Amino acid sequence: MFLATLMLGCTQDSTVSDETTNQTDSEPVTLVREQEAIAAFDTSSQGLYQGLFLAGYSNDRGKIWINAGNDGTYTAEVELVDGRTFAYRQVGAPTQKDNPIQYFVSDADSSFYLDLSDYNNPVVLDAKIGTEMYMGVVFKKTSQRAPVSITGTYQETGNPSFAGSWNFISDGSNPDPNGNFSVSEALTEVIITDNNGNMYTDSGPFETDAGCASQFIPVVVEFFSVQAAYASRQISNFTPVTQTDWTLEGSNNGTNESYAADLGSGCVTVSSGIFTHTWQSQVRNGEIYID
Repeated sequence: MFLATLMLGCTQDSTVSDETTNQTDSEPVTLVREQEAIAAFDTSSQGLYQGLFLAGYSNDRGKIWINAGNDGTYTAEVELVDGRTFAYRQVGAPTQKDNPIQYFVSDADSSFYLDLSDYNNPVVLDAKIGTEMYMGVVFKKTSQRAPVSITGTYQETGNPSFAGSWNFISDGSNPDPNGNFSVSEALTEVIITDNNGNMYTDSGPFETDAGCASQFIPVVVEFFSVQAAYASRQISNFTPVTQTDWTLEGSNNGTNESYAADLGSGCVTVSSGIFTHTWQSQVRNGEIYID
C-alpha cells in the first residue's frame, strides 16, 4: 500500500507564481542537514525529516533533508551521488492539520510533495528533477534519534541492463544493536530500484545469522566521510513472486575490499556484496556496491 501510494503520487497542482512562499529567491536557504531537532517537535509533524532520494529510470540516487518548520521555515536539500545539489523552498502556507500535504520547489527545476498526515510514516510524492521521476523514503529526525541512509548500486554479472540502485536506511531507533560499534544503527529498510520506474522495499525482520561469523543484527554506519552497511545471509521477498538472497559487507570504495561471505553453500570471497535473484525458473547473480 505504501509503495502504491508513493508511485501514484499526488494529483493536486501548485505553481510558484500563484502561491506565496515563505522565502524569497534572494534569501539564503537554511542548511537543513546541519540543524538539530527540537525536542518540542518530537511528537509533532513539525520538525526534521531525512532519507533517500532515488531516480525512477536511472541509477541517479542521493539523500534528502527536509525542514518542516523546525526553525520556523520550510526548506529542503537534496544531494546526489554525482555531486548535484538542490535547495528547496516550501510553496503555500505552513503545514496545518487540514493541509498536511506540502509542496517544495527548487530554482533548478526540481520539486516534490511531502505528506505529513502521519508524521511517523511521512510520504514523499511526485518527486522530480526536470521531467524525470524520483522517489523519496524519509524518516523523522528527533532529539533522541537521527535516521541514517546509505546509497549503492547493483548489477547482474555480465548484464548491465539488469541493474539499479540498492539502498539502506535506518530510522535511528536502535543504535549499536550488536554492542560493538557505537555509530552503527540497526537496519530498518532495504530499498532497491530497477530503472523501470519501480521501487521495492524489504522492511524486515532481517536475518541475524552471520554465517561465517557469530549472530549479528544488520546495521548501517555513517561516520564522517564513511558510509557502510553490514548484513549476511539475507532473504528478501521484494515482491510476492520473487526471492532475492543477498549478503553484504560494504563501505565506501567497496570494490577494494574482500571478505568471507556465506549464502548457505559455503564461504566464498566476494567484493562488497553479492545477490542471487530468483523469478520463476530464472536465476540472476550479481554484485552490490556501496557508494
